Amino acid sequence: MLRRRAAQALSGIWRDQLPTSFTAVTTAQAYRQICRQTNRAGEYQHFKTRSSFGGYEGLASRRTLSWASLAAGGSFVVWVSNREEVPYTGRMHCILVPTSVEQSIGETTFQQIRSEAKSQGSLLPEHHPYVKLIKRVGTRIAQKASDDTGVSGRMNHMKGLKWEFAVIDSDQVNAFVVPGGKVVVYTGLLKLLQGPAMETQVAAVLGHEIAHVVARHAAERMTQSEVANLIRTAVYIVVSIPIPAGAAAAVFFLPHSRRSETEADSIGMRLAAKACYDPSAAAAVFQKLGAEEAKAGGAQIPRFLRTHPLTEERIRNVREQLPAASIIFDASDCQSSRRYMLDSMFGPQVAVQL
Repeated sequence: MLRRRAAQALSGIWRDQLPTSFTAVTTAQAYRQICRQTNRAGEYQHFKTRSSFGGYEGLASRRTLSWASLAAGGSFVVWVSNREEVPYTGRMHCILVPTSVEQSIGETTFQQIRSEAKSQGSLLPEHHPYVKLIKRVGTRIAQKASDDTGVSGRMNHMKGLKWEFAVIDSDQVNAFVVPGGKVVVYTGLLKLLQGPAMETQVAAVLGHEIAHVVARHAAERMTQSEVANLIRTAVYIVVSIPIPAGAAAAVFFLPHSRRSETEADSIGMRLAAKACYDPSAAAAVFQKLGAEEAKAGGAQIPRFLRTHPLTEERIRNVREQLPAASIIFDASDCQSSRRYMLDSMFGPQVAVQL
């Protein structure tokens, strides 16, 4: 009786011509429902519970695993074929975002930030000393960053960039860069760096920001975001377990963010050295930033929740990288470059006297 009722129900489902991807699951569900209705209390159960990999349900599971395996294999091929070498560090990473898209996003973001700051009256004018300082130092480092002489790794994205720099009047102790060579610096950071070594320390900051563009960290983050979304979706399809976005960020994004910041520190020192700025200034900058962070209570944030490495880790890293950066500094003909900078700032007569 049980088998007859099950066969009638299943044949009715087949006649309804459900889509193939749903058929096996639906038939298995119908079969289990009939079993539950027929096996009343006290009756002998001829059929024991089937394994999840048997019958129609097993077929559906095997199909799911097959598709998951195929998707994983295809993803691996895409990942391998889109790997790039990061200049100066030699690290390999996967980039799925075209350079044109990356730069378009950066241009739109930068213009929005400028417009908002201008409407609030916080965008410093071109003649302001802070703006002149940032443009002078930033332009020099950017020119050296675009020079691929003796540099391994992908550098095509550095050609023809239109570098722009903006200074915003704010107490924020911060600076950032968006794709395409657009740098924003807040006066809170410049006031912190005020002093005899200000220009050298500003060069350390701008070298770090420009290094993010060299290493295409923004495009890497966009790629990682897309990959993480695919992984979360695949896990949910296969095992029906949703992965919270917060957990994914702590496990996947934040470690990558800290690694990118460390890499930008290392590359930034080399870029500053190529532009004839003392690379050892990076350590002094991080000491100042660390003291400011401790004053604001930021030192209490656990390491695994940070977007940036701990201050002591960054200082240790730049000191380890200092010998390599110093070699670049010594090989960059900095004496003649120093005369050029003095000429452009004060005139040739003052430069000769100095």
